[in-house]
Amino acid sequence: MRCSGGHSVWAFLISWPLIASEIPIEKINLEPTEEISRADFYIAKPSANPVAVLVLCPGFNGNGRSLVLQPAWVAFAKEHRLGMIGLSLATEGEKVRQGEGYYYPKRGSGEMVLKVVKNNFGRELPLLLYGFSGGAHFASGFAEWRPECVLGWCAYSAAWWDGPKAASTMPPGIVACGEHDAARYGASLHYFHLGRSLGKPWVWVSLKDVGHDPSPLLDTFARSFFGALLTHKKEAGNWYDVATFLPVERQMVNEFPSLAAWLPDPTLVDAWRKVHNP
Repeated sequence: MRCSGGHSVWAFLISWPLIASEIPIEKINLEPTEEISRADFYIAKPSANPVAVLVLCPGFNGNGRSLVLQPAWVAFAKEHRLGMIGLSLATEGEKVRQGEGYYYPKRGSGEMVLKVVKNNFGRELPLLLYGFSGGAHFASGFAEWRPECVLGWCAYSAAWWDGPKAASTMPPGIVACGEHDAARYGASLHYFHLGRSLGKPWVWVSLKDVGHDPSPLLDTFARSFFGALLTHKKEAGNWYDVATFLPVERQMVNEFPSLAAWLPDPTLVDAWRKVHNP
C-alpha cells in the first residue's frame, strides 16, 4: 500500500525565522472539519533532501510550534536528514471521548498529516512520530492505521488506548508513562502488555518520579531509538528483559512476551537503563 491520501483544502501559509537554528518555519492552515475545529501544521526543513519526516504531536488541543522550535529536536533532524512537522489540531473534549477528531487518525487527522507531508516535502516520506498525552493517542493510532508509512513511534502517557489489533503489523515503538501519572500508568502498561502478547516490537519505559509532564530524558531516549531505526534494519534488533535489561532468548520471548522489550541496537541498552525504572 502506498503511503498517500487526503482531501484537505489549503487556506494560507505564513513563515517566520526559527530563532534557535535560523531555519524558517511555515504555518499551514487546513480547513476545519466537523470533528477538527483547528488544523494547523508547523513545518521545518533542516535538510534540503529529507529521508523521513519527524512528526511531533502535543497533547489535547496543544500547539506543536513549541516542539518544532526545540533545539534538540532540530539538531536531531539536521543530523539524520529529517523534515519536521508540529501538529496543532483541536477537537472538543466530548467528541474526543466519543472516539472522534484529533486522537483518531482514521477520522481525518491522519489524512491531513499525509497530505501535508506530500505537499510540503514533494513526495511521500516515511514518518517518525512522537506524541505526549493526547498526542500519544494519535502517534500509536497512526502507527496501527498506516504502518507502512511509519518507521517508528513513541507514545507517552495516554489516558486510554485503542487496540492493538492482532492483524496489524505495527512498526517498532516506545510505550512510556511516568510512574506518578496514576490516571494513565496502568492503562499504558496494559497497552504494552497487549501489544507484546501479539508480538509487537515495542519497548516499555517507566519514568521514575515523573507525573503527567514532558520528559527531556524520554525525549533523549526516543531520539536514540529513532536514530537506530534510521540506520539499522528491523531484523537487526534484539529482545531484552524489561526488569533486568539482559538479553532474552527467543523461546522466552514467545513464552513470556510481556516481560520482553525490543530494541533496534544493543548500544541502546544503556540509554534505556538511564530512562526506564523497572
